[in-house]
Amino acid sequence: MIKSISPGEPARDHKAVTKGVARENDAVPAPVDTSDIPSLIEKEGVRPGISARASAKPSRRRRAALKAQFTGKAPGTEKIKHTSRAPKCITLIEEQHTGIGGPAIVADDIERFEKKLGRDLGSLAKVQNDWDIEKLDGWIPTVAELQDHFKRIAANDTIPWEYLPDGCYARAHEAANEFVSNGLNCAKLYVMVDDQASSDPFNPFPDYRFRAENKFTRGEWWYHVGVLVFAQDEETGKVDGYVIDRSVNADRPMKADEWIKSLWSADFPMKYDLTFADVYDPPMESHYPSEEQFSQKTFHKYLAEAKKTNIDYLKSLEKIKKDYYAHHPSEKPPGPR
Repeated sequence: MIKSISPGEPARDHKAVTKGVARENDAVPAPVDTSDIPSLIEKEGVRPGISARASAKPSRRRRAALKAQFTGKAPGTEKIKHTSRAPKCITLIEEQHTGIGGPAIVADDIERFEKKLGRDLGSLAKVQNDWDIEKLDGWIPTVAELQDHFKRIAANDTIPWEYLPDGCYARAHEAANEFVSNGLNCAKLYVMVDDQASSDPFNPFPDYRFRAENKFTRGEWWYHVGVLVFAQDEETGKVDGYVIDRSVNADRPMKADEWIKSLWSADFPMKYDLTFADVYDPPMESHYPSEEQFSQKTFHKYLAEAKKTNIDYLKSLEKIKKDYYAHHPSEKPPGPR
């Protein structure tokens, strides 16, 4: 029998978030002083440190983005076409990691991702805001490397993944720190109920129609958030977005459409937003930044708040588990990891 907790996202998740989040303009790192790299890119289509899986000669747009990274000169943006709903350009800059790395991701990769996500979700789903997150930094792991980081997150006992009534914002933020602190690309994917009217006249938020449950708790929310990381398939070389959310799947990262469909019954309208990892509250339609980039200062400010929230909910979860096992003596709680 599932231990039933009062559904909904109380406290923080119920409040309206109408103001934007202030960001600082983080300093842009100086270009790498390697004069022969641009010619190497043009001639061979290869970047130093990139494995064989990414050594195929890139397109003209990709070569321009790579060349710009090392020369500091912006590529001809007039040659890049944008869709109305895809972020204008996302460039994930590869960090110097020993034996690990992947190609830089450019607008084509993101446009393909968002177009495919839109097709997979159907007409009842829409993008809420056209976020411009072109300064999303970080290297691109393979799917296998992403799974290794997922296991490290699973080993973190301070994140109460099984406590579903509230706290997705805190769980996602602390989990994002695994990727931010290790130099991987990292964003967030928010899903929100798009019904304008609530069946409860005293509740200003949409009905709680996203759902998940486990044997300890049940969650019903008007919004939910997970960590989004772009990873490369080792066999095909294709880049796709994967959501890390152990409250939904405790075993592996999920492709974005799979994650959304596990929460959404597809019988009501919903909207979604792809944001920087430092965004801590669900973005409203008025929350549309004109000049934005990821802010380490903002991220770590909310990281302290997220850890405190997770500790509080971890205590609540421990009480729920104690009560559950007291009523299910045939089940034994797992030992310490």
